[in-house]
Parts: sequence; C-alpha cells; structure tokens
Amino acid sequence: MLTAVLVIVLSACSKAGTNTIKPADLSDRESAILSTFSDGQMVFDFKLDADFKNVTVWVEKYESGQLVNEHLAQLGGPAEQNGTIIFGNAAIEEKNVFYLGIQSGGNTGSSINIDDEAIDLDKLSSISGPFTGSEEWSGQERVLGDLCYSNKSSMRTLTPEFYEDPESHLDEIKPYEVVYLLKAKAER
Repeated sequence: MLTAVLVIVLSACSKAGTNTIKPADLSDRESAILSTFSDGQMVFDFKLDADFKNVTVWVEKYESGQLVNEHLAQLGGPAEQNGTIIFGNAAIEEKNVFYLGIQSGGNTGSSINIDDEAIDLDKLSSISGPFTGSEEWSGQERVLGDLCYSNKSSMRTLTPEFYEDPESHLDEIKPYEVVYLLKAKAER
C-alpha cells in the first residue's frame, strides 16, 4: 500500500513543472552572433508535454499605455516538447524591425516584421528585458519580454507582478511613449 502511494506521489511530482518557459542561457558566442543582426534580442527555451501541438508568438504595441496594435508581428509553429523562441529588434531607416523565430523538433520558422508607424525612436531612451518570475507555463498567453521607450531620463524595469498579470498592471507602461510586449501561447 505504501509503495502504491509513493508511486502515485512521485509520478505526480515528476509531472509537475514539466511545462516551462525561461530565458535561455546564451554563451558569449551566441550573444555575439545575435547582436550582429539585431540591436536587442531575447531568447527563451520552452518545454511542453506531448499534448501541446503549436506555439504562437507575437508583438503588441502600446502608446502611453494604450494598445494600438495587437499583432504587430506574429509567428506560429509546431511544438514538439522542447524548443526555443527567438526575438530580436533593430532600428533601420527610422523604422523598428522585429525578428521572430521558433525552433522545435526539427522545425524552424522565422519572420521579419516592420513597424511602419514607429515614432522617432532614436531620440528616446529604451529599456528592455525578459520576464522575471515563475518559469511554469500552462500554455496560456503570457508576456515573455518588453521593449520600452521613453523621453524621460529615468526608467524602471517592469515588475514581476506585471508579467504574472499584465492586465491588472497596465499602469506600469503608461509613463512610456512606446512599449512593445513579446507574448506567447501554446495550444493543445
């Protein structure tokens, strides 16, 4: 009886935490390669159970805290348990260019998207970063990273609470002229 209980408890524990996403640990070489092609980049590793079939990533654009473009850039692809999401951006000819990539199993997909309505970003200061907090991922929509632009000299990173519940913490992005949020979800 004790053995049966232990088997059930241990298999439940091994199942917990199987769905995760986290910022990738990049080598100096990998970071150098990515920085050759973009001004800023974020890379995430995910692990999903076999029930998940697809992963989608996209960029939302906010101006002064108001959503102005829900799918500025978007990419979807198959999810085969382990994979990587790559995000990069570069300012080219006064336009903000976004690079998205998803690698999972033997498949790699990528896209290049341009924000044609970017305001004069070179005159603004910027801060960016990947999410902080829990690595557990149920596949539900979540914010992976942010890119914030401001004309103020003082800026702060977004709080872990923002990443856990962005809708309740939108006041954090109101002080910025422009905010791009990288989001992801996985589907069964």
